[in-house]
Amino acid sequence: MLTMEAFHERRWKDYPHLDQLLSGNQPSINWTGPTSVSSNIFNRVDDLLNVYALVDDQHKEIRQQCFKADDHGLRHDMESLSKHLKMMSDFFNDASDNVNKVIFG
Repeated sequence: MLTMEAFHERRWKDYPHLDQLLSGNQPSINWTGPTSVSSNIFNRVDDLLNVYALVDDQHKEIRQQCFKADDHGLRHDMESLSKHLKMMSDFFNDASDNVNKVIFG
């Protein structure tokens, strides 16, 4: 398990100047949800990446199963996962654009 210092260093290693400015702050409730057990963007990204990693690892088996005539549920799940990953991709593209707006106005 990482120490708090190691976790901090891992998070901010690519952004030393932002570390100096922001590291003592926490994301607002808009990002984290009203309670510690609320589902939030951080949990959703982690969940999507974990599900995708399993799909990628087992893609041959999933592909075979998707083409069985009686397994429309799996195909639906794959389409849903693809849609959610695309939405997350769009979110990150928007976030990148917002960072550039901070810099360039």
